[in-house]
Amino acid sequence: MAANKSASRRTEMLAGAKINKGGRPVSANPRKLITIRLPTDVIARWKATGPGWQTRMAERLSKTK
Repeated sequence: MAANKSASRRTEMLAGAKINKGGRPVSANPRKLITIRLPTDVIARWKATGPGWQTRMAERLSKTK
């Protein structure tokens, strides 16, 4: 009988549990994955600016009209 009570209690506890899927939160403005071919010297210049070069490149491209 004690085993039934503990199993029942676990079932009750799990019934109200929230499932955490993990990972990144959903973005309000998600980015789209694309493939673009650029000359190697262009990529080298952007990479030479240090960490965050892809974000800076995206910002520069979004300013282009």
